[in-house]
Amino acid sequence: MLQLTQYKKIIALHNQGHSIRNIKKRTGHARKTIRRVIRVKVPPPPKAYSRPHIIDDYKDTVKEYCGIGSFTVQQIYDEIKINGYDGSYLTVYRYVCSLAEQNKRTLRKNRPTNGNRKEKEVAWVLSLLQGKISINELEELFEKQLDIKSINTLYKYMLENSLRYRNRAVTIFSYSNKLSKKSISEIVGIDRHTVRDYIKQFESGGTSELFDFSRKETKKYEAAEYKDKVFQILHSPPSYFKFNRTAWRLEDLYQTMKTEGFPLSKANITKIIKNAGYKFIKAKKVLTSNDPLYREKLQEITTILSNLKPNEKFFSIDEFGPLAIKIRGGRSWTPPEDHKIFSQWQQSKGSLIVTAALELSTNQITHFYSAKKNTTEMIALLDILLKQY
Repeated sequence: MLQLTQYKKIIALHNQGHSIRNIKKRTGHARKTIRRVIRVKVPPPPKAYSRPHIIDDYKDTVKEYCGIGSFTVQQIYDEIKINGYDGSYLTVYRYVCSLAEQNKRTLRKNRPTNGNRKEKEVAWVLSLLQGKISINELEELFEKQLDIKSINTLYKYMLENSLRYRNRAVTIFSYSNKLSKKSISEIVGIDRHTVRDYIKQFESGGTSELFDFSRKETKKYEAAEYKDKVFQILHSPPSYFKFNRTAWRLEDLYQTMKTEGFPLSKANITKIIKNAGYKFIKAKKVLTSNDPLYREKLQEITTILSNLKPNEKFFSIDEFGPLAIKIRGGRSWTPPEDHKIFSQWQQSKGSLIVTAALELSTNQITHFYSAKKNTTEMIALLDILLKQY
């Protein structure tokens, strides 16, 4: 047997112009059933669908006991069982529960309302935001709660300024009009905690406090204690704070600050370090020597250079090589579709030696290429220096 909703669905589809074949696909009912429903058109009354239930004959008795209100479900079950009821206890329990739910719905339906207060509150706030309520009306309405200067300031900010000003002004007007904080939060679309903050600010300092957006507290990255802590950690080895590293990472600094009780974001840690003039620079490799007398010799050379006369020069002479002659990598102008390459393994086309002299006082270098390292090359270099200087 079709349920009432199925019956109505078939009739609705037929009224929309669907064919019997299409209705069969949509509902899954046989064509014969669909034709019968379409022919009748009006669904039968609900009673035609209801089956007699085992408790039907005892419903009035159960209602009577429930109306008295001093009987338990077990007692009601025992009473109707004496009168011939042979159903289960669970059936009686379910029926009693349905009666209780029905009574609750009736009470909720008949509960007196506040004249749809919510809709009135929404309508009032919208009228306020749209400027339909004049400043004179607001002065009359809030003459006991707000002074005229505050009303004018709030009204001006509400209609002429940006959203953050408008939300604050509407919140104060609505709260003064005895709207609850929950209603203000829902109508204006801001968090209830924000509503509390706005009201608290207005009550403590009026409109000047309410519309003061300046930060009164010192920012963390400007506070002296946070700066000192960052550099105290930065100047200590990471191993001291149980990090198996030789240099600090930003993540490690962040975790250490948090552990030490000075929580600070990575961005603020970076600000503190950069504001102090620190830069991330790669270490420079310098020449040194394992000669135990290196410092003494360097001091002697520095002394000689500082006491050079105008007609004297001090040279540092060295040779480099032999160096294989072959194609090496480098930079050159190259068209976009080309890419220069060179082989890793090449046949050497010979070798050469560079002999050079660095004049230490002016930092000028003199060099030439040769095929050998011998006294002749040194004498040749001296001849070049004599001609040059």
